[in-house]
Amino acid sequence: MTYLSAPANSKEALYLDARQWLEYYSSTHAEMSPMTLEAFLPAGRKEMYYHQYRADCVRMSRKAGSLQVFLMAWRTECSWLLVCRSVSKFTKCGVCEYLKMMLDQCPRELTEVSEKLRARLGRHFQFQGAQRIAMARLEEIANQSDGRIWAMLIDKMDQNCAFCPQVWAMLSTALFKGGERLMCAINGSIWAGTRRASKHHLRTMFQDCQHGSEMQCSTFLLNVWETAMKEGHLCEELIIHTDNTAKETKNNIMMHMLIWLLCVLPAETPLKSILLGFLIVGHTHNKVDRMFSRFKVAVSGHDFFTPEEMIKTVMAGMPGWDISHSHLTRVWAWKGLDTLKITPFVGFRLVHCMNIVRKPTGIWVRWKQYLTCETWSKPVLVVSPDMVRLIAAWRPARVPQRFKQEPLANMQSWMDKFEVALTDGSRELNERRTDLHRLRNIIKQENPAYTTGPSVDEIITDLSSLRGVGEKRVAEAPMPEDQLVTFFSGSDIPPLPVDSLIRLPKAPAMPGRNSVPDVMGPGSMLIVSADHCPTKVGGTTLLFSVAVVVEDVRDGDELLVSWYVPGFVPEASMKSGPKKKVVDLFGEWTKYEQLSNDAANKVDLSPVLIVGKAVLLYNFIFADRVIPYAVHDQLRNRHGIDVTALSVSLTHHGNLYRAAVLLSGS
Repeated sequence: MTYLSAPANSKEALYLDARQWLEYYSSTHAEMSPMTLEAFLPAGRKEMYYHQYRADCVRMSRKAGSLQVFLMAWRTECSWLLVCRSVSKFTKCGVCEYLKMMLDQCPRELTEVSEKLRARLGRHFQFQGAQRIAMARLEEIANQSDGRIWAMLIDKMDQNCAFCPQVWAMLSTALFKGGERLMCAINGSIWAGTRRASKHHLRTMFQDCQHGSEMQCSTFLLNVWETAMKEGHLCEELIIHTDNTAKETKNNIMMHMLIWLLCVLPAETPLKSILLGFLIVGHTHNKVDRMFSRFKVAVSGHDFFTPEEMIKTVMAGMPGWDISHSHLTRVWAWKGLDTLKITPFVGFRLVHCMNIVRKPTGIWVRWKQYLTCETWSKPVLVVSPDMVRLIAAWRPARVPQRFKQEPLANMQSWMDKFEVALTDGSRELNERRTDLHRLRNIIKQENPAYTTGPSVDEIITDLSSLRGVGEKRVAEAPMPEDQLVTFFSGSDIPPLPVDSLIRLPKAPAMPGRNSVPDVMGPGSMLIVSADHCPTKVGGTTLLFSVAVVVEDVRDGDELLVSWYVPGFVPEASMKSGPKKKVVDLFGEWTKYEQLSNDAANKVDLSPVLIVGKAVLLYNFIFADRVIPYAVHDQLRNRHGIDVTALSVSLTHHGNLYRAAVLLSGS
């Protein structure tokens, strides 16, 4: 949606203009509620948003409606657009809070100062909205990549939000308030660009491992492995959007783990690039957080005893969501990568986008300050080819996953009390005995579904066996512009040489520029008749030859020349299947002396001494070793050499010239 309506003058038009601006502004700056159809703007006064609207009108040289008209349009037409009463539900930014505090402390009589503060706050919101749009654009690129690019948004829900078991009618009792139940943290991810794997994934994890960078790195590796096995191939580029927190993801442990992944995969593996993106601190709420909000709504008011039952409750409460589930069964010690002396990265706080690329020359890294920036840093080599082999041989040790003794004893004691509380007949203990037994096994870590998982070597073997998605499928008979324009002059006109678009036959000659010398001498470019000096390339006799004068022979009408030879290109026809190689008179020509032995053996040239009468044209400009369109025109019009015939012009550059002739009528 864009804010580009015609200038408004009447009150009704200004009313509609204000409504349009509110809808446009909410699409980029408001947070859509995952539970209702409401949208929330960051905390502030509506007058502040009015000043932002007025500033946009001034910038676009438009008349702005009054505050009364603006508020009426908001109240009547955009009642779904709300302003948070205090701190925004989804953002807490130091800049936002500071500017709002300055606005609250600004005296009312200093209207100019307050308006500048509001305008500054509006620019801040606009900048944050641009980061989200850039992130959404990367997701859309992944969705349209035919499986070549995957994007993963990953985040961890508050670990205090999910406990097992949950009996809604007993949550207010002392047993549930004071006891220690099984805490179930949720790591959620949303995928873009995949075709078979579920778009939404929930990974449960317990307090049997330390939550931090190693947990996040292990979760990431398991996510990629599971997704790749479901897809049946690996992507060429992986985009990761994570929370902007130095404790878990934005640190050297995560960067070194990603570098290790690119090193450990074989050179022929399609995955060659990993892009890390971060939103700005205070404005990191994204689609994964909205999924977590729906998760809380789905389990609210429902009873469940085990993590599996909790996930089934979530899926039943979110029927329109494609959700898969797994458990974090393995955590590896990624901090051990420090022993390999990989180059550390300093200054993470200033960077919000990093790109790790594997090339034959090693692992390269580049970065830019924000997702919206167009300028990347110069690529830096962080791992040399010799170091790649050393890193690939390294394997992380597995971190033992077990509950600490005191929490384990507390959970088992709580389970005993809970089972006693269920002995009341109304609690239907007999129907829940199986669930209680399963939950006890999970706490004792005797349930294989929560303790067994793949090893690092198994993951590497599986990923290494996968190949790319394959060549993108196209129509059997492609129809590029240079071929279509031959049949339909109204089709997309392909790019043509600019100097050939318009001809000025009566333009005065400009000395030194478009005047042609009348004398042939060393350095003069020649078009030579095939009747006098035939040239064969790959068995094909050329319509003309191209040469450059090396020296005049004073004793007679002869010139010593050096020959040029055209190249071979695939035939540019609409036929399906492999294309044969044909001579391209309209592409680059190469000196015979510069040809390889194999190419020279396919050429049959005339002697290097030629007579003057064999020259058709001379002293033309041979820029980039390509014959200009004007020379081809003279060959057609003056010498009757039809270079537009399909037998000699069925190449990409030949199609372009033939299209230029047909469209110009020359």
